[in-house]
Amino acid sequence: QNLLDEPGEAGTFARTRFQRALWVVKSLQQRQETLNKIGEILVREQIQFFNQGKIALRPLTQTAIAQEIGVHTSTISRAITGKWLNCPQGLFPLKYFFTSGNKKQKKAEPLSRSAIKEHIKTLIQKENRQNPHSDETLKKELHKLNICISRRTVTKYREELGHPAAAGRRRD
Repeated sequence: QNLLDEPGEAGTFARTRFQRALWVVKSLQQRQETLNKIGEILVREQIQFFNQGKIALRPLTQTAIAQEIGVHTSTISRAITGKWLNCPQGLFPLKYFFTSGNKKQKKAEPLSRSAIKEHIKTLIQKENRQNPHSDETLKKELHKLNICISRRTVTKYREELGHPAAAGRRRD
């Protein structure tokens, strides 16, 4: 005989535990569906990243995805916490793909902070070591690439990347 059909305390206990187990299973399925939807949107929105690498990472917020899926932002945050994506570009926490952008971007496709930092890193790696770029020169080089940021922002990103000022990068 089925324990759920038992009368009395044993049956009540079994039914209560069974309902809780069903709730847990349903919650796990819902989280998986949310994670799948997030993954689909990430791939769609960050397709250039998957084709070109870090330099093409676009701005994307958890709020934007939450609105598209129809859930609260905190649901997105909980779903991606501790989750990683392994792709040809490397292993990344899902939170890596949620980054703010440069609000000054005009005409060109908006770039994420991470992508702008990649451009700065590339410019510094390619510079002449006897005459390294100043932050102002880096700003002008970025403007040529339609990346419009201030010199102060260039300085901030350069420092975040761990590169010293031009004088500290000079090699004779």
